Amino acid sequence: MVDSGATSVFIHERIVQDFKIPTIKLDKPKKLRVIDGREIDSGMVDKYVQLEVEIFGHLEILSAYVVNTGHNDMVLGMSWLKCHDPTIVWKKGWVTFNSEYCRNNCLQHAPQVLAGKTPDLELKAAGILPELYKLFADVFTEGEIMELPPHRPFDISIDLKPGATPRHGPIYSVSVKEDEELMSQPSFLRVFTFCSGYGGVGVGS
Repeated sequence: MVDSGATSVFIHERIVQDFKIPTIKLDKPKKLRVIDGREIDSGMVDKYVQLEVEIFGHLEILSAYVVNTGHNDMVLGMSWLKCHDPTIVWKKGWVTFNSEYCRNNCLQHAPQVLAGKTPDLELKAAGILPELYKLFADVFTEGEIMELPPHRPFDISIDLKPGATPRHGPIYSVSVKEDEELMSQPSFLRVFTFCSGYGGVGVGS
């Protein structure tokens, strides 16, 4: 969320925990106050993270304080707005990254974020990974998991017997929660037609 009323950049502690993002301790914890002057319920802010953040092709490395940001995963406040100086059409909810800073540091073209459209937001722990692991930093990004690896000489082959008929296997049901999770990942679902004998999961229509 872009919030001109916030002074800095904040990320929800739940996101940090769920994605196991390494945190960095602040030398001196800071007080964080909400709009009416009260200190936040979670107490002093004592850690932050360094992230590589990509939004519709706008790529940057930023630091974000770890706090409870309520319903928002991340809050981009005034320090971020002053740095990137995006063009915002408030009436239509459009944000365009076209400042001189962004053209020189964050992108090769000026992407536009439209209201109501889910941004292609990708968070990666960057810059703080040990050198040994930096080669694998993008293993879990969407671009990697949506594609199968290329065939290699040491691939294990499955040799079928000519003319053999596979045995009929059982159909396994799933719970409502499992069904919802499957349907939330449509890009991973493929339709196949088999005569019989395959291990599968029955998903209700």
